[in-house]
Amino acid sequence: MSSSSLVKRIKSLAVLTLLVAVLGVIGATAQDEIKIGVVLPTTGAEAKAGQYQKEGVELAIKQINATGGIYVKEKKKKLPIKEVFYDDGTDQAKSSSLAERAMTSDNVTAMIGGYSTPLGEAESVMPDRHQTPWITAGAAATSIFSRGYKYTFGTLSPIFQLGFTTAESWVAWWTRASSKKASKWPWWWKTQTMAWTTSTASRTGSRSIRDTSRWC
Repeated sequence: MSSSSLVKRIKSLAVLTLLVAVLGVIGATAQDEIKIGVVLPTTGAEAKAGQYQKEGVELAIKQINATGGIYVKEKKKKLPIKEVFYDDGTDQAKSSSLAERAMTSDNVTAMIGGYSTPLGEAESVMPDRHQTPWITAGAAATSIFSRGYKYTFGTLSPIFQLGFTTAESWVAWWTRASSKKASKWPWWWKTQTMAWTTSTASRTGSRSIRDTSRWC
């Protein structure tokens, strides 16, 4: 197994662990099993990555069910997890439709899905509409997490925040590495850098990169 596929399967295990925590908050189900909807691409352009995630989810379900399932306080017993799986074929319209089908027709307790940003954006409108928790392990579009959705969760930082954090780390490293040369930087470089950090912080609601003033 390649390292990339192993990482994706481990991520899926982590996602289901998070979902189990969410289910613990939800409370009892009227059934004697806990249905979890899984909408992932196992055909189409994202088939390989989707298959890895599907295998990770199913491994986690197998391990949880081997211990008796998830304890539901209201029922005073553990209930097994049942997967309701749909292949969206890496198609946005189909992904959205299948997510809604799982939440309504199948009455799943929660959802895992939205591998890749386009599929995640398509599915993300459904959780709040049907009040069903939804976790994505592969979508990170800022738009998904900036609309105030209450039932939408993700394991990745939104793209804009991720980019800002990456840039912040890079600039911090460059500053340390070039501390002795910083005083020799052109005035226009110092001005541009400070303007960029201030602008980025105002858009993200984050603080500016610390100690940029010492560069001038």
